[in-house]
Amino acid sequence: MLLSLEYVIKKLTKLQREFLIDHVDGMRPFIDQPVDNQVRESLITRHMIRYEPDIRSRLGRPDGTVLTDDGRSALGYVLGDYADALIRALEARQEFNNITREKELVVVLREAAAMWREYESYQRSLTPPREKYGYGRQATSTDRAS
Repeated sequence: MLLSLEYVIKKLTKLQREFLIDHVDGMRPFIDQPVDNQVRESLITRHMIRYEPDIRSRLGRPDGTVLTDDGRSALGYVLGDYADALIRALEARQEFNNITREKELVVVLREAAAMWREYESYQRSLTPPREKYGYGRQATSTDRAS
């Protein structure tokens, strides 16, 4: 693709890109509306589309427009850009999901640690005090004699 054609393609408006995409399956029927007329004329001026048939019909207007060789190149470039953007969006979404999962994992681990601390304090409250039942006292001479 020529650099000048690539430059022209990058400068296309959203409506012009959509108009090119409408030509994917062949001829786009002629619709006489002001916006369509402006977009069509701008693409014809850039030699991306042409009237079909070249000679006007009995009604005085063509049946529609078809892509030229430059138009096919432009359409391929536009669709490639859209495909790249969709892939980037998908990768960003997957990365966002991974970050979200990591955050959820941290929350779950914090909750588990809090529950474990609560369980340990409950276990401590179930053990009898050492002083009352003699677990922590020193052995005296009378205990050794008996």
